[in-house]
Amino acid sequence: MNTVDDSCVPERYALTFDIDLFALALSPVQAHTLLAVFAHPDDETMAGPLLAYYARQNGVEVHIVMVTNGEQGVMPHANIPPGEPLAAARTKEAECACRKLGARPPILLGMPDGGLNNTPVLADLAAKLDKVIKDIHPDAIVTWGPEGGYGYPDHRLVSAIVTQLAQQGAHPALYYAALPKSGMPESMAELRFPAPFAPTADEYLNARVRYSAKDEASAREALTCHQSQFTPASMERINALTEKINRGTAYLRSWSGGKARTDLFE
Repeated sequence: MNTVDDSCVPERYALTFDIDLFALALSPVQAHTLLAVFAHPDDETMAGPLLAYYARQNGVEVHIVMVTNGEQGVMPHANIPPGEPLAAARTKEAECACRKLGARPPILLGMPDGGLNNTPVLADLAAKLDKVIKDIHPDAIVTWGPEGGYGYPDHRLVSAIVTQLAQQGAHPALYYAALPKSGMPESMAELRFPAPFAPTADEYLNARVRYSAKDEASAREALTCHQSQFTPASMERINALTEKINRGTAYLRSWSGGKARTDLFE
């Protein structure tokens, strides 16, 4: 370790030098806020390791908006009826997942699940999201890309509204969580996963954030919260898919392009 020889420091500078070191020791870590915006409880799985990575960084807060409560997402294995019973169950699952990821409690906007494709509803959603963004003041936002991950209409519409707000200006950097084309299996059949995933060409993925095995484990724990949506077998398939495609890196595309980066706050 390098040390300072006090005898080499002129007397007139010694006091200033000591004060500067004291101020440096007391100066707070630069704070950042990351906001993730998705359509349903469990959609955060798309960026689970990334959110876990940032949530454990000193001085970073992670907030997750879930536009709907997922009240129409009935799955046979759960035997929970649609509407309020399922919304209540999925709200608890969302709270559990945020805790496991290290994020703040979820922000649920209560928009109609499967019913976003309506002009007044979309206008209401834009107003609510605009207020959330202004209240939280995030430095960066992560959401679905225009493909919605695997084409689901609610996902696509959430992406469109968040992008609409970004292009109006005075909002933070926006990133689309993406699936790199180079990482996609030649045949999804080998993972027995039915969704028609739409990857992004690697040359457009200008944000690549490395995460650790600890972050991956936190994302796995968060996924176990969503028992109304996934069986243990389907959770394992999702984890296998994430590991196979990402290989320890979260891939994103800045909606406005720009330089390559390894940190969303650059």
